[in-house]
Amino acid sequence: QYDLFERSSGKMLEVSPKDAPLHGLLARYYETAMQFEDASRHWMRMIQADPDSPRSKDARDKLASYYTHSKDDEALLALYEERAARYGGPEEIYYELARIYLLNRRVREAESAYRRLLESFPEAGPAKLKLAEIYEYQGRGDEALALYRSAALESPEDPEKALFLARALMRHKKHDEALEHILSCRRHFPRRLLFLELLADVYGEKGEKMEALRVLEEALVLDPYRAKIYKMLGELYFDTGDNHKAQERLRS
Repeated sequence: QYDLFERSSGKMLEVSPKDAPLHGLLARYYETAMQFEDASRHWMRMIQADPDSPRSKDARDKLASYYTHSKDDEALLALYEERAARYGGPEEIYYELARIYLLNRRVREAESAYRRLLESFPEAGPAKLKLAEIYEYQGRGDEALALYRSAALESPEDPEKALFLARALMRHKKHDEALEHILSCRRHFPRRLLFLELLADVYGEKGEKMEALRVLEEALVLDPYRAKIYKMLGELYFDTGDNHKAQERLRS
């Protein structure tokens, strides 16, 4: 029965090779028979014949699953690129494109995916952070910082984006701007210990070690069990010559 269906449908495709419903039936037939390579061929032909139908949407999902399972990144990228070009989204497609490109060390293509995402969805904050990381990898520090600043400015109540900017400013030795930014973060997020630790780091980089000690002692009040703070205090007290206090903190 199945062989008869396969032969008869093959003859019908010779007459009408762009018959999307028939390709759909054949794809289902091969999928049921667990012949996924053959099924994938008909899913693709169904998409090509009728790209905007609900069946084609389902076929794209099945193809994506098949290509992922078979680790065919090139086919998966082509599928996602076709969808992005045709529909301009959704956001998740661009994130997946960038992720796969990066896994294959194709940094420029990943950059392009994030840039296209931001063109279509300007408020996609995570994309700005991801693109900024790529710019840093490429040595484009000023462009990276501009994106970190933009992401933090657009979401002033988001402590994670504020942290991204603070750490980026520290990496790029923008200590004065980092100090101003972190002090502002301390006002917005008073119980976030990470900002106190970063503030101590900034003061340390600027040579203001007594200020750094004051900030870390304040952090210790908020969390007396955080080992990292004791370590930072011990090292700073040693640097300032207070060996007794240093040993006290390191033993705590």
